[in-house]
Amino acid sequence: MLRRIGKKTKLLPKLLNLFPQDIKTFIDLFMGSGAVSFAMVDRVKYIIANDNDSDIFNLFMVIRNQKDELIKSIKMMPIHQDLFMYWKKNYEHDPIWKATRFLMLSNFGKFGGSGTLGFGNENSKSILLVHIDEIFQRIECIQFMNCDFRDVLQKITNRDKNKNKTFVYADPPYLDTKNNYQHSFKIQDTRDLFDLLVSSGLRFAISEFDNPKILKLSDTYKLKVTILGERQNIKNRRTEVLITNYEPIQISLFNE
Repeated sequence: MLRRIGKKTKLLPKLLNLFPQDIKTFIDLFMGSGAVSFAMVDRVKYIIANDNDSDIFNLFMVIRNQKDELIKSIKMMPIHQDLFMYWKKNYEHDPIWKATRFLMLSNFGKFGGSGTLGFGNENSKSILLVHIDEIFQRIECIQFMNCDFRDVLQKITNRDKNKNKTFVYADPPYLDTKNNYQHSFKIQDTRDLFDLLVSSGLRFAISEFDNPKILKLSDTYKLKVTILGERQNIKNRRTEVLITNYEPIQISLFNE
């Protein structure tokens, strides 16, 4: 639903293929658009999805609790440059309008960014409303959190006693990349993420680019690095990797 930089929709078949098959509790430390968490709904018993971005948390809470009001707000929303630029500079505090503003900036920006309003042949508003209904059908299966990734695991008090059945997925803002996330990642954040996951004793996977700093950290902790493929945009081409503390079993080498 959200046109977020780094969204995993296209990579989902390959990504899910590399996750363990016996997960009971799935913890998503950086849920972002929610693509991975929603894809896990029929695969695991418990899903805990976190994001430190209050706009993301508010959006999914509004879809869960005030869907009809949000749909009405989106239908009323003019796709207009003046409104787009106003919302770039001004915040909303009402949950419905906060969610509407966030969707405007995330979904109607040129090339999926928040720089300027973009126009195309598709009816983006109608597509967005369909996605909201689809998410509403699956959202009850997910527990949402809104905190720093460092605090997530310690806040989960009812964690499954069997650590082998719990799996943590991390898709943070990628190191050394410019993005439109509310919170960018620094090298110390990345080190903290690796330290947290390695010390947790849980199986985990981290999505990143093949940044030399990332590969060095992976080597330091003796982690596995699996190439997922190239991601290309107007400015550059980068290789996306999955870093794990287990040996991923690929069902098919040609899974796209």
